[in-house]
Parts: sequence; structure tokens; C-alpha cells
Amino acid sequence: MENLQDLQEKLLAGIRSAAGLKELDELRVAALGKKGSITEKMKTLGTLPPEEKIAAGKALNLLKSAVENAVESRKSELETIELNRRLVGESIDVTLPVRPET
Repeated sequence: MENLQDLQEKLLAGIRSAAGLKELDELRVAALGKKGSITEKMKTLGTLPPEEKIAAGKALNLLKSAVENAVESRKSELETIELNRRLVGESIDVTLPVRPET
């Protein structure tokens, strides 16, 4: 459990650099999914002595929370960017005259 800080830095850097929602979701699954890196580490908690299990469990839960919060934050940023991009492309000029109905 000694490399949790490195794992956190790597995951958060990947989340911050995600270019789209699909890439962000892939990163989320790679970290928190059924076979994700954090989930795999949580599965190993049962093999630790009780003293270490408590500390490692707290550290893993903090890591999981940090990753979940970063994913949600980046997701809302990317959704806002996408919405703004669509709004610019779908703008309507209301100053144009109305087309006559035929």
C-alpha cells in the first residue's frame, strides 16, 4: 500500500487531462470499476494484519473519494464545454426577416 500517493497523482493527472466524456469514463472505470486499480487494492485488504488493515482502508477510502470527486468535477467541466460548443454552432440570428410560408 506504499504507492497510493503515486497512484493518486497518476489518476488525478489523467482525469485532469481527459479530453472528452468518453475518455473520462474510461479512466473512471480503470480506477473504480470491477477490475479497476483501486478496487484491486481494496480486495487485498483482507490479507493484511488488523493494525495495517485499518490504516490501509482509510487511505484507500480517501483515494477513492478524491478520484470520485475529481471525476465528477471534470465531468461537469466537460459537459459545460460541450454545451457551450453546441450553443455556438446552433445559434440563430433573430434579426433576419421571417421566411414567408408557402
